[in-house]
Amino acid sequence: MPDVNGQMQLQDYRSELMNRGFDGFAPADLDTFVNRGYMYVARKFPEYWNLADYVGAVPDDGKLNVADVGSLSGFKSVEAIYWRNSSQGYYRLRALPESEYRDAWAPEYQAGVKGNPQVYYIDGNTLWVLPRMADVGNGTIEIRYNRRPALLTSDTSVPVTPIDYDEIILSAAVVRAHKRANEPNLAFIVQNDVDEAISDALDLEATRMQDVQERVSPDDTWA
Repeated sequence: MPDVNGQMQLQDYRSELMNRGFDGFAPADLDTFVNRGYMYVARKFPEYWNLADYVGAVPDDGKLNVADVGSLSGFKSVEAIYWRNSSQGYYRLRALPESEYRDAWAPEYQAGVKGNPQVYYIDGNTLWVLPRMADVGNGTIEIRYNRRPALLTSDTSVPVTPIDYDEIILSAAVVRAHKRANEPNLAFIVQNDVDEAISDALDLEATRMQDVQERVSPDDTWA
């Protein structure tokens, strides 16, 4: 049954597919149809629900993992990084271009230069907060970032999309089930319903986004 907020869980999508005549497929196949439908729908909309925040201390080595594991699981891109402590207040860190990181900050890091964070650089799966902290625990790093939607893996997993997209995700899963069952005509009919529902939802999103507070002010200091 849906979660406490009324949102469909993976097990609900699977049950609905079985009720619609796809009970001949293995549960793992049904989960695959749901996840593919979910990813299809998630890509069609503005990603305001993918915004996430990480708040915590900077590690001793100044490095944070931005791979698909750890505190910033599913990390996609940075919106802004801020530093807060009791003496210097709250300020935004500057993003480094690669040349400046390689020529200036990396050598200083190797030389053991320490201080309060001023800049950051993403190198592969590592987010560097530089310089290395002189007094670890004397402040808090706040990272505002975009994350990728995670696949629904457990029976009680729910999408990150709003609850009113549940039926669209289910229909998108039905499309994929029809295709696997070699029923292209039925898949085409349901796909048209999905596209129409997505179009209606995009109109609604345009209205919603007008009321969403801007997370980051444009940085025009370079001009």
